[in-house]
Amino acid sequence: MSETQNYEPKLKEALAKMEAIAKEYELGFVIALASATHSEFKTEFPEWSLIQRTEQGIRLRLRSSEPKLTEDSVSVLLGLRDMSGMMCENLSMVVDEAKKHIQIQHNRITDDDAIRNWKPRNKRDRRR
Repeated sequence: MSETQNYEPKLKEALAKMEAIAKEYELGFVIALASATHSEFKTEFPEWSLIQRTEQGIRLRLRSSEPKLTEDSVSVLLGLRDMSGMMCENLSMVVDEAKKHIQIQHNRITDDDAIRNWKPRNKRDRRR
């Protein structure tokens, strides 16, 4: 791997495989992969859902005519939020414990990094 390369090819490859699996099974996901030197992250929502990614962020298109689809879409958001929050808390506790014993230098991923990696999805037919 080149020293100037700001990503690790095996992480991109693994992420692409996971995206394909999620698409095949019509799943939403929050994926964070990490090697010793790099990390990759991605959030995606099922095509059937009413959740859209826009340049401004995440949008939920509520449809009063489809209450079950609206409920299912909100359920995806809540599930991903809850699991991501629990993981963040757990990892933070472990890192805080490690800081008691070793010095840690880390460059946190910024909002700018997230924005650079954010690609809105094309509008798709969301009917089942």
